[in-house]
Formats: sequence, structure tokens, C-alpha cells
Amino acid sequence: MKTDTTSIVKFAQALIRTPSQGGIDPYAPVVDLAYEFAKTQGLSVVKLLDDKGGPVAVVAKVKGGHAGKTWAVNATLDTAPAGDRSQWHDDPFSGTVENNVLHGRGAGDSKLAASMFLHLAKEMQDKQQDLHGDFLVILDADEHTGKFEGIKAALKAGYKPDGIMIGYAGDDKIVVGSRGFSRYKITLSGKSAHSGATAAAADNALVRAADIIQDLSQQPSAATAADFDKPPKVTVTQMEGGSGFSVVPASAEIYVDTRLTPAFDEAAADRHIRGIAADHDQRHHVPPARATTVDKISSEPPFLTPASSALRTALRESVEEITGKKVPEVIAGPSNIGNFLAKSGIEVTAGYGVPAKGVHASDERAQLSRLPKVYSVYRQTLRKLLKVAA
Repeated sequence: MKTDTTSIVKFAQALIRTPSQGGIDPYAPVVDLAYEFAKTQGLSVVKLLDDKGGPVAVVAKVKGGHAGKTWAVNATLDTAPAGDRSQWHDDPFSGTVENNVLHGRGAGDSKLAASMFLHLAKEMQDKQQDLHGDFLVILDADEHTGKFEGIKAALKAGYKPDGIMIGYAGDDKIVVGSRGFSRYKITLSGKSAHSGATAAAADNALVRAADIIQDLSQQPSAATAADFDKPPKVTVTQMEGGSGFSVVPASAEIYVDTRLTPAFDEAAADRHIRGIAADHDQRHHVPPARATTVDKISSEPPFLTPASSALRTALRESVEEITGKKVPEVIAGPSNIGNFLAKSGIEVTAGYGVPAKGVHASDERAQLSRLPKVYSVYRQTLRKLLKVAA
């Protein structure tokens, strides 16, 4: 079956030309655009709202003619911020195509995938009576803020597929898992004084913060496994404290990001971070009234979709059948909404898509020459999962 790449690219351009930077732009325009396009495709589609009544997701559903599992694809409608526009070769929201390359914020992550999946839904709709199971297209916003309000709204509305394929960019690998994270705020309390006093500062919170940062920078040791080869990681990402030149800092805050693995899970990260804080206080003879506190801000567990899963198997086989190549199945270092979905018992692949460059940077662009094969891979995968003949 011929892929209508012209229509896919045209709608991707329209999405790119609708700015939807996470935490900056309103999501309603891009959500409404996707919703109206889905309706023109003849799809059964709903618009989902967040707790404040704002649009955060679009879900299109194709109800199969036979009983079976529910399979889904996902792409985010919001994007990373464009940043300094002077660093871009062209306007970040131009959506221009030059030399078979699509330019603009969201070209790779993930507006081209969103357009591709809505076109794929139209194909599945045309074969509705032959499908063994249901097919969902979930297009979510508020992903790049880390709040995941779009995908949360979809699950809250009762859309819980057996498996979901996220259309992140890159056709050189299939992402089948990723590290999780736990994020902490560490607060140190010192003793305020005048910086010009004759006596030495008794307890400078920023000086102690510098000391504990050295301990936090020592990476934890944890075993890796053949199926999860990424190690854990601890990164100090921010420090705040002090109130001017004339005052010895009485408090300091340190923000720490830990990356989790099956061997270094949330509980292990808690022990590691809290242990460093306790050792620090003991070494510096910090009185209980000024004890260092550790607050966990957020966390998501690591995930790994088993090699035996129907979703992973179908995608792996389809890539080889369509491209003639075997691509590696990898664990991603960064987390993604796959972490959130997997803990709900959903099989996840978090990346097979059109190759892109400049994702989360300047001059984001996607290579359209690879679009037909990527689209065909997803078509073939769904045919396998929904047991429909070509």
C-alpha cells in the first residue's frame, strides 16, 4: 500500500507552525488542530482536559470487528522550548521543507510522528471489520514539562492499552526500556553572622554545601545486567543559598537528580542520598536542630519491556522485514513517559521513528527520505498485533 507522505508532511508542518512549547505556550491551539484533523479523517476522536479544564490530549480510537487486545501509538503534541531564536538557521516554527528535510521545533519530537499516526489510524479505520482488537492513537501535551498531564488524562479517562509504541525519533534502534529517576532537594542549615565580623564564621551553609556536593558527585556502584546495561547515575543539578555580601549564609539548598536501574531502585537511591546527608552531619558535628534534611520531589521507576512481549516482538520483526536490517534493542539513559506507562502494566517501546537532529537544541529537523519505511514498519507491526491481512 502506498504511503501518502505528502499529506503526512503537510499536517506535520501545520503542527510545527502552531507553537506548543511545554510550560510556555497554551496547548489548546495544537490540541484543537489535531482534534479537527482527526475528525476530517473520519476517526472517532475525543479531546481530553486537565484538572483546570484545559485541553491536554487527543485520543482517536478504531474499534476492531473482532475481540482482541488494545494496542496504541503515542506522540507528544507539546515541544521543548525553542530557546534563543537567533541560534536557529530558520524560524523555529517555520515548518519548511528543504532538500527533503522538515525543519522546526517538533519535527523530530514528535509532531511528524503525531501526523504519521493519525494517517495510520485512517488506514486501520478502513480495515476496521478485520481488526482483532482495538487501536488507539494518543497524542498528549504537557510531556516536556515532566508533568505528563496529557497521558495522565488519557489513563484517567480509561484508555489503558495492553501495549503502546511511542514515536520518538531515530530508526537506528528500538528503545525497549529506560532508567528511572528520583529527584531530591537537600537543605542545609548553617549559622548566620556578619561576614565582616572578626571571628571566623562558625557554620557557613554554602561551605558545607560545597563539601556534601563532593560526596554526591561520587557515583554509586551497582551491578548491571545483559538486558539492562545502563548504570545508575547521580547528578547535582542546582544549588541556591546566601542573601548578600554581608551575611554568612544560614541556609543552602541542593537539587539532585538520580537515575535508577533495576539494581539501583528508588529505595536504594533513598538510602544512598540520605546516607550521604547523615554522614555529612556526623562529620561536621551538625546539631540536631540544624540537621540536614532530604526531601524527595518526584520519582519514576526504570522499565524494561521483556524480549518475549508481543509488542516488542512485532516491532522487531517488522523492522527487519521492511528494512532488511536488524537494529539493536536498547535501554535509554533519559527517562520518558514509558516509565510512567510501564508502572501501570503497559508494554512500552519508546523510540522507533524518523531520524532527526537538533532535538531539544537549535535547528531541529527530520529526514523525510526515511519516512516511508518508518511508516511501513508501524503499519506492519499493527497488522501483526491486530491480526489483519495485508
